[in-house]
Amino acid sequence: MGIRRILLVIGVTLGASVAAHAQSGVDRSFTATGTSCGDVAWSAESLTKYPGIAGACQNVVQRDGKYYVNFVGQVEKVAEGGKKVTVNFKGGETLTLTPPANLQLTVNGRKTPTSRLQKGDKLTFYIPQDRFTADFFETTTAPIEEIPIEAPAPAPLAAPAEAAAPAPQPAPGETAPPAPQPAPAETAQEAAPAPTAAPAPTAAPAPAATETQPQKGRPRPFLWLVGLVIIAAVIYSLMRKPKLRS
Repeated sequence: MGIRRILLVIGVTLGASVAAHAQSGVDRSFTATGTSCGDVAWSAESLTKYPGIAGACQNVVQRDGKYYVNFVGQVEKVAEGGKKVTVNFKGGETLTLTPPANLQLTVNGRKTPTSRLQKGDKLTFYIPQDRFTADFFETTTAPIEEIPIEAPAPAPLAAPAEAAAPAPQPAPGETAPPAPQPAPAETAQEAAPAPTAAPAPTAAPAPAATETQPQKGRPRPFLWLVGLVIIAAVIYSLMRKPKLRS
């Protein structure tokens, strides 16, 4: 009996330790050492979902031994009859509340059903250190209205680039087909034939000389005349000589 009790105590202790570790390591939204925004250290999971949440802190309060971070936001959108309320708060962060049906929140000092919330309505809420929810209360002793916060949709992953299909390998014993040759570049259009030069105009034939050139071996007319004169003179002189002697 003593050994069984010891084992039971050890099991309960380990179980409580594991539960506490899980609560503090996974569900815990932040840890704090004081009531200043600078005393708050947000968990890695909270910062992954809402990177600007630390800058939206307004102040820190304590209630029932726990820390609560105060936020102020404006209603951006109301959907599904008040079952989804999108709130923008300081730092550019946006979260979506999923309140239960017929829940009323205090807006401008008046209780207002979530289905009647309007865009621009100001909401004041708190996030406790041990869970990531939106808690609404007017004072540290007033009842708490806890509203779950919808997890933001993960960013879409980029589609991986398609890998090129491998070239088909030739069967054993077959030679690989020759790689296709790139198409030859288009040749320039054939140059138009150069125009042929017009034939140079032929020179007009020189006009024929008016005087006819004497042909070789043919005596000129005046030479005949001179010859006749000489012959006549010789005959005349021969005919006169006998007359003188007598």
